[in-house]
Amino acid sequence: MVVFGATGGIGHPVVELALKAGHSVVAVTHGRPSDHAPHPKLQVTQGDVVATEAVAPLVAGADAVVLALGVARPREPTTLFSEGARTVLSAMQHSGVRRLLAVSASGFVDSPDDRMAVRILFKPLLQRMLRPLYDDLKRMEAAVTASRSDWTLVRPARLVDGPRTGVYRTCPGGLVPGGASIARADVADFLVKRLEDPQSFGSAVGIAY
Repeated sequence: MVVFGATGGIGHPVVELALKAGHSVVAVTHGRPSDHAPHPKLQVTQGDVVATEAVAPLVAGADAVVLALGVARPREPTTLFSEGARTVLSAMQHSGVRRLLAVSASGFVDSPDDRMAVRILFKPLLQRMLRPLYDDLKRMEAAVTASRSDWTLVRPARLVDGPRTGVYRTCPGGLVPGGASIARADVADFLVKRLEDPQSFGSAVGIAY
């Protein structure tokens, strides 16, 4: 499997958990040095997710691709998520790779289960503050859902630091009712556990405690 964003808060534990599960992993980093411990099934490489010439050889031969991208300045305009997804999807189609898991967000998704304060105050404020980020995540989701890949979008609640518990709620096609937060390590846990799960194909899954 290939993990883009392998040094991030979600990508890093994805790599570690995938190795523990017996997967061979290509950890793709960009900018931040890797601190992954050496492992016989781990290859760490620098690569730009929006550069076709860098992505294509990494994706070729993979069983699955995980997009766990992030930006340092979420209030500034970005095309990293959408351009990265399109580049990866093109490389996957060319190489015959079908499985894609991509981390998105829940803040731009309205849910009938949202509490009134969340629906009226919190989400509108969050959507104004993070509009550039959310706009590009929407473009990413559109590219993923329009593809012919066996995709899963993961929409976590508010991301927090914390240990992996393996205990959380999910909601395929929606958001977890009353779900306020989720540790990055548990998002990683979900991603690795669903790598080969056909029931998650073609689904946008909310995840929270």
